[in-house]
Amino acid sequence: MGENRKPAVTARQSARARAAEKMAERKQREKLIADGLESFFAADLLVVDAEKAREDAIAKANEAFEAATARAHDEKAGHARVLKDLGLTDREIADLIDQPVSAVRDLLKSTKAAPAPASDEKPAPVTPDSQTPASASAEPGADTDVQIAS
Repeated sequence: MGENRKPAVTARQSARARAAEKMAERKQREKLIADGLESFFAADLLVVDAEKAREDAIAKANEAFEAATARAHDEKAGHARVLKDLGLTDREIADLIDQPVSAVRDLLKSTKAAPAPASDEKPAPVTPDSQTPASASAEPGADTDVQIAS
């Protein structure tokens, strides 16, 4: 009788099929792990790039701050020098700008004295009750420098 039976699967064939299936699952799992790690490290590089961009921006901002601060300090020192050249004492300047005398001296040290007049003229002395040098013209409309006295 010709029964049409499927050939019997041997234990060896069954074991090979299970082993092949497990190997395929293992390879799939390893591929998923590799893909996950690749994505993780790509995202990590984004973080590193962002940190570098932040550090660069901070460094650039610090440089801009230092430059602006130096310019402002130079300008302050120049204005302090103008006040000094007008005949004010360090104490008077300190009182006017509400800073300690030591700060005024530091500002003045950072500047050079104004160039001396080309002629043998000396600047006119300033009297405590005057607003202008004693030798300044008293004519109306005359262009005079005003000095602050305290």
